[in-house]
Amino acid sequence: VSADRAVPLKDLDEIAQRSLRNRILIMDELITPTQENIARRGREIEQNAQAIDDLWKAYMATYLTPEEKVLADKFAAVRANFVSEAVLPTQRAIKEGRMDEAQRLYEKLSKMSPEVIAAQNELIALQVTVAKEEFDAATARAATFRFWGMLILVAGVALCIFIGWFLAVNVRRPIEQAARVLQLAAQGRTGEQVDLHRNDEIGQLMQILA
Repeated sequence: VSADRAVPLKDLDEIAQRSLRNRILIMDELITPTQENIARRGREIEQNAQAIDDLWKAYMATYLTPEEKVLADKFAAVRANFVSEAVLPTQRAIKEGRMDEAQRLYEKLSKMSPEVIAAQNELIALQVTVAKEEFDAATARAATFRFWGMLILVAGVALCIFIGWFLAVNVRRPIEQAARVLQLAAQGRTGEQVDLHRNDEIGQLMQILA
């Protein structure tokens, strides 16, 4: 959720913010078409464009669901067309001083923007949806792990109780009986009944005592 949803959501949001900032910068160039302003705004536009490219590469390197891959390809195509057909021509016309043409191109840029924003918003909304799905799946897995953990714990306790009972019946009691027989024998009393049904190590001891 963190690596493939939260971080990409932040990156997509920054892409949206920088894209909007570039539109504002271009508008500012048209309003104040001085060489100094165009040069300053142009540098910031180039920096934003490079940052957007880097953020997009980082986003594409994360895990994409099949639906997300379709939306990502759609956004990439729409944005590439938007940049090549509107942003770059408008910026070029501004730098070359063709302000009337730049104004017309900016109108085209404004008309194309909603399609880019819509494709971008689809990707952002998908991050939230998939993050919730992954959180719900993780919650279900945690519940399953808790169930099996409790089951194993109960089984472990039951096994310990069984082992304790087994040792008490099959080891401790026969050893106590053997000790009692030895004590009686030490007192000269050899009539004690000895259990000879077992044939394991303790059974062999009882047979020797008998």
